[in-house]
Formats: sequence, C-alpha cells, structure tokens
Amino acid sequence: MQPLSSKILVMKVIKWIGVLLLIVQTVTAQNTNGIRFQQNLNWQEVLNKARQENKLIFVDAYTTWCAPCKQMDKDVYNTNEAGNLMNDRFISIKLQMDKTESDSPFVQKWYKDAELINQQYKIEIYPSYLFFSSTGQLIYRDAGYKRPELFFQLATFAADPARNEFRSKLLAYKNGQKKYAELPDLSITARNLLGDHALALTISRDYTENYLYKLDDKELFTKEHIEFINQNGGIDLVHSSDRFFCTSYYNPALIDSLSGITGLADQYVKAVISREENILVNPNPDWLLIANNIHLKYPELAIESFILNEKINYYEHRENWDLYTLYKSEQIEQYPPTQEGMNIFFELNAPAWKVFQQSDNKEALHRALKWSEMSIALAPRDQHVQYLDTKANLLYKLGLIDKAICIEEQAIHLEDSISTEAGRAKGTGFVPEFINTLEKMKKREPTWPVK
Repeated sequence: MQPLSSKILVMKVIKWIGVLLLIVQTVTAQNTNGIRFQQNLNWQEVLNKARQENKLIFVDAYTTWCAPCKQMDKDVYNTNEAGNLMNDRFISIKLQMDKTESDSPFVQKWYKDAELINQQYKIEIYPSYLFFSSTGQLIYRDAGYKRPELFFQLATFAADPARNEFRSKLLAYKNGQKKYAELPDLSITARNLLGDHALALTISRDYTENYLYKLDDKELFTKEHIEFINQNGGIDLVHSSDRFFCTSYYNPALIDSLSGITGLADQYVKAVISREENILVNPNPDWLLIANNIHLKYPELAIESFILNEKINYYEHRENWDLYTLYKSEQIEQYPPTQEGMNIFFELNAPAWKVFQQSDNKEALHRALKWSEMSIALAPRDQHVQYLDTKANLLYKLGLIDKAICIEEQAIHLEDSISTEAGRAKGTGFVPEFINTLEKMKKREPTWPVK
C-alpha cells in the first residue's frame, strides 16, 4: 500500500503540472505573432464559427505567384499589431486563387469555394481583401499591397458598424441629399463594396470641387484631405487650374509632408501635364518642340526628367521596345530606384519582365537583363527569388540556355530555403511555377507567351 505522504506528493505534482501547462498555453497564446489564419475549416465552418463567436470574416485572396501577396505576409500579417487588431474581431482565412501541383490537401479542399467566391465577387487584383459580416454578407473589399498603417486603417474601417448604413445613405445621395461630411465614406464604400468606380469617382469629384476647394488653405491642406484625394480618384480629381495642382507645383514639400510620400506632388504635376498635353496620341512627336512648349507653360518643372518619362510611356504604348528600353535605361542611370517599399520590384523587375514577355529585340533584352541584375544587387535576399527567375528567363530568351537553367535552379533552391526558414513545406510558393519554367528550358520550349 502506497504511503499517504507519497499520494499527497503525487497529487501535488499532478496539480503543478496542470498549472504549468496552463501557464505555457497562456504564454503561447499571448506570444502568438500576427494574424491567426484558420488552417482546418471549410467555408461553411468559417461561417458557422463567425456566427457562434459574433465575429466578422476576413478573406485574403492571393495567388502563389503574387509578389505583393508575399510582401503582405512579411510586412503586415506577421506583426503583433496585425494580430492585436484582427484576431479579436475577425475569423481570418487565406484563400489561394490559383492551382499548383504542390497544393496541400487543405488548399485543394478549398478549390470549389475559391471558384465560387471568385465568380461571385470577380476578383481580378491580388492580393484582394474581402470583409464579410458574421452572416456571410460582403460588407467591404479592397485590393493591392498596403503599408501596415493603411491595412490597419482598412480593417478598422471595414469593422465599423456604419457599413450597414451605406445603402440608405447612397440612396439619399442619388436623390439629391448631399451631406458633404458623409461623402468621403460614401465614395470609398461605393468603390470597394459595390465595385462601382464610376459612381465613386463622381462622388469624390463632387466632394472635392464643391466642398474641399471652397475651404481656405489652412482647412484644405491637411493630411486627411490629401489622403482622400490621393486614394479616391487621384489624378482624375486634379486639373492644372485647381488649388491642389498649384500647391503641388509651387509648394511640393507641403503635399509630400502631409501625405508622408516623398515625391507625391511631383507625380501629380507630371501626370496632370502629361494628360492635358495628350502626348500619347501624337503619331510623330517632336520632343524638342514639346519640351519647349511645356517649359514655357511650367518653367518650374524639371523638364528633362519629365520628357524622359514621357518618352518611356510613349514608346511602351507604341510597343517600340528598342526605344522604350533605351530611355528606360537612361532613366535608371540618372534616377536610380531607392530600396524603399516595392520600388525595386516596380522600377526594375517589372519592366524587365515586360520586355522579356513582349520583345524579341536582342538589344532591348540585353538592357532588360542589366535591370534584372541591378534588382538582384539592390534587393534583400528574401526578394531575390522572383528577380532570379526574371534573369533566368531573359538569359534563356537571349540563347544563353545553360546559364538560364543554372539561375532558375538557383531560384528554386532559394525559394525552398526561404520556405524552410519560415516553417513552410518545400515545393510551395513559386517553386511549381519555376519547375515548369525549368522543364521548358530543358526541352528548349518558349517560356514566354507565344503570339
């Protein structure tokens, strides 16, 4: 028979083990970083869980090949701030919209629901963010890469109960009842919930022209108002005769400081001038004459960089890849892209990929290859994967097949290494796409669209 003291000791040990397990579970829960995306529920189960817990639903619609989607995972979703904001309010799921040979059984189970959601909500931009009520009604949507502060603003906006009042306010607006304080919200919701960009722009223009531009300068030029113009019509709301343009032209530092975006004022000035001068429709532009005419109208404009950018846009529009790459290379040399945000992707990798896909001009391909190599040299390691793939494809199209295969294999190996470091399975992410490209290279088949 076991002594009583031993039994008491055993009971105490069991009790303390239970306490320790509870502490570990609590600490683990508190230290969970980022958004908790559901890993084992189907769509119906997500709806049931949302109803039971009275939570909203957040759907991150992504594809395996989408670089901005991966950047959201890195910059936003994994942060404590995102977890603190989202986990108490939302049931969150990641919805893969494409199909690959290496998809997990869980992803495959979502194929049918992904197709139905895609058909119903016509998802064309990735990543797309869909916010649903606890009953499964779409209450808000948006798309594209978001800096952390903008994503937090978006999620907070979507969770606002005022979304339920939107339709009655929209009906009142259409009936001529204009409450200007409500128009910014109405415009944003018309675009993101209804997908009615024309209506959203009409409301934004009404608000800008009939309310904002009637304020004095101190009231008009605030962070809130600049962000509204930038995010709800942008260039379509601005003309060379209005106050936003004039301030962007004469006092760009004010617009940049209020928006927090360096160079925003310059972007608006150049975009408005380009649109109003209508250079793209000119069948045979005389660039010197165009430069002189614009300089007379806008002597403060940096005319050399403006005309250089216009040449790039013009020859891209005309699909003259030789001249496009010539002037793009000149621009990159004179104004090297910074490492801020997605600049390297959009200024170097995306143009290089465009040339690879659409041009057979050897000189153009060689120039694009230099941009690709620059993107790899400037970007951090975790962004190299897609840039290596671009370089490999350019090498392949230039006939440097062995080098191309070597670089593509390097891209696959790096993607697997990054997946392992992040706790994901090998063979995921870009790997299936790259393996398909590699097989085409080995078979000497085109890896670019064949017209």
